[in-house]
Amino acid sequence: MNVTLLFLIANPHLVSPATILEPSLPKVEGRWARVQVTTALVDLPVLGEREARTLAITLLDVEQQGDALTLREEVCGIESRDPTQMVQTRYPAAFTKALSGVQRSAHLEPGPQGARWIEPKQTSVRGASISEAEPLPTLGSDPRVVDSDGDGQPGLTVEIDGMVSGSVFVVQRGWSALEGQLRADRAEGLIRWSSEQVVVGATHRLLQSAPASRPHPDPKKSFFRMRRVPADATCADIQSRRQTLLGL
Repeated sequence: MNVTLLFLIANPHLVSPATILEPSLPKVEGRWARVQVTTALVDLPVLGEREARTLAITLLDVEQQGDALTLREEVCGIESRDPTQMVQTRYPAAFTKALSGVQRSAHLEPGPQGARWIEPKQTSVRGASISEAEPLPTLGSDPRVVDSDGDGQPGLTVEIDGMVSGSVFVVQRGWSALEGQLRADRAEGLIRWSSEQVVVGATHRLLQSAPASRPHPDPKKSFFRMRRVPADATCADIQSRRQTLLGL
């Protein structure tokens, strides 16, 4: 047995038990690529509830002080999988840029199988300047609605292609909490989340409303994967290597 450890065990008054028993935490500072997959049940006319998945691919810059982490996020892309395969939802570059720059707090937690990656619940409002508790605005003319993506339209603009094509202008509020296992240069785990969205305008009257949705009750259907990448990695790098890096 290590001589230092023997000395500490023989002199417990010199050190707290945590010093002996708590394993050292890994160094995670640097740049990471991440995919977040959230699965919802969407209530569609005639068809009933169907699964819909959303993928968000991001770059994270992580700063570390002990077990405390600060995350700064750049959104590289968002993709939605329509349950009917009849509609394509596109998120313009201005949309993803508007979502970038978010700072989150996280921490590492020792566990029997290594460190756990923990991101506590955090709520964000997009496309409107309101408190977390206020109802979302319903009209684009509401002074609380903000042109977050700078395209001259209220809220955030999403493009719809299908039987009816056009643009919808939305405001959103959502929260998420992540917890997973860290292994060397990788991490993966589950996401708890909820979101609400209101259409405050559209270029076609049939796009003025959105179907109701809720998080899928199976927690394993909403998850994240992370992989450490070089400090100079870009969104283009991540997208070109998404299968290798993130298993997409």
